[in-house]
Amino acid sequence: LLISGSTKVGGATERAVAEAASVFEKSGVSYELFNLYSYPITTCMGCGACRDGDVCIYDDAATRLADICADFDGYMFFTPVHYGGATGAMKAAMSRLFYSKKKCLEYKPAAAVAISRRAGNITALEELTRFFYFASMPVVTASYPGVVYGTTQEAVESDTEGMKTVRSIAENMLWLLRCIEAGKTVGINP
Repeated sequence: LLISGSTKVGGATERAVAEAASVFEKSGVSYELFNLYSYPITTCMGCGACRDGDVCIYDDAATRLADICADFDGYMFFTPVHYGGATGAMKAAMSRLFYSKKKCLEYKPAAAVAISRRAGNITALEELTRFFYFASMPVVTASYPGVVYGTTQEAVESDTEGMKTVRSIAENMLWLLRCIEAGKTVGINP
């Protein structure tokens, strides 16, 4: 599942997501794209309704994301950098997702990619990957952090190292998913 925390259609984050998607397409692996910008998102207030009734009291993008998360074997989270960190929408959605559906996410690989004009990427990556630790998720990386520079699709595309890193993360995700599947066939489970 490719999850975009972008706040606009056609932006730099969308280009980075497309680069990862191209790796899955070439490999014949199915994936789905989930855009947070499609819906308003409310932050978690810790009421516990999702744990008691398995449904959040809010009907928004975070709830829709939680509804489908169990259907996927791996996750790539993409966020533009706003004010030196991940977008508020991404953090709110992840807070609610990991609070309500942690069991659906456990032991499944996850990756994070941050897209910025010039700074804040590492902080954004730390904000996202911190969620993975709480669900015992293997963190998929490349030989460099998931950092891409640019404020437009064209600028992101010209960041050849950043785009290579996104492709590498997607390839490593595929490799790890295949390893997990091979392990399951011989009885190795989490």
